[in-house]
Amino acid sequence: MVKLTDEIQELMLSSAYTDSSNPKHKEVVKKVEKYFDDNFKGDTTAFKWVSDHCENMCGACGAMDGVIKRKYSDFDKYPPLHPNCHCKIIEIGMSEDELDRVMKEQEDRVDEIKMSDKGKIFLKNKEGDKEYQRKHDSYKDGIFYIHDDGAGYGTIGYGHKITANEYSKGIFKNGITEEEAEKLFKKDVNIAINDYNKYIKRKDYTQNQVDAILSFLYNTGGAEGLSGSNTIYLLKNKLDKHPISKKTLEKEFKEWNTSKGEYNDGLNNRRKAEWELFTKGKYIN
Repeated sequence: MVKLTDEIQELMLSSAYTDSSNPKHKEVVKKVEKYFDDNFKGDTTAFKWVSDHCENMCGACGAMDGVIKRKYSDFDKYPPLHPNCHCKIIEIGMSEDELDRVMKEQEDRVDEIKMSDKGKIFLKNKEGDKEYQRKHDSYKDGIFYIHDDGAGYGTIGYGHKITANEYSKGIFKNGITEEEAEKLFKKDVNIAINDYNKYIKRKDYTQNQVDAILSFLYNTGGAEGLSGSNTIYLLKNKLDKHPISKKTLEKEFKEWNTSKGEYNDGLNNRRKAEWELFTKGKYIN
């Protein structure tokens, strides 16, 4: 199996690749496309992520276990995810009907936990609703365009962080419609729900608490170390203090206010609003 090289990943994240006005844009795009053509041709029907179910398997590996993609290049990340990671992606054979069924199940997979309509409005506001994006020129005439989320990441719609793989395919280069933004939002909310069911699993939180946690997971779900953090431990066990660190849930929760190691005022304000929602049921938009 092959994986993206560091060079290709850097190129895909560079302005030369994402910005069509860059003098080197065509050259870089051609190089990336050639890399994918040369390395991701396969005659098999699908590819499956297989995690090593060891005692120390991390949450990220556990979340990927069993995930199936049509093409190897459809994966947003590739093993190893960390030192001593023994995950692998294997080729599998499936009928087209079976593959279609599995892909639909993966896309729509949710559990009893739901996000309320008020929670969705709250989340869209925190990610940047249409009015906010209109003022910042990333929503015009019914079309959402790629914009910086304030932390240096390219996003589109309601806070969907664009992956290197999505950049490579140029999926969002011409923007997306409101309908497409809603579908993308639903998909990302479902990912947060799946993370809730994997890491927290509680069914006794109130709806406002669930909405606050889902907003938190929507924003931090891919963050390194989230699954093994004190925050997740405290939420999972519904405790106020960690028995070892003695840190409170509020302190742990609000410490997720940095981006790329730097304090971020926007994230700090978001954590405060989510905490108000979690503790007092206040949907502050």
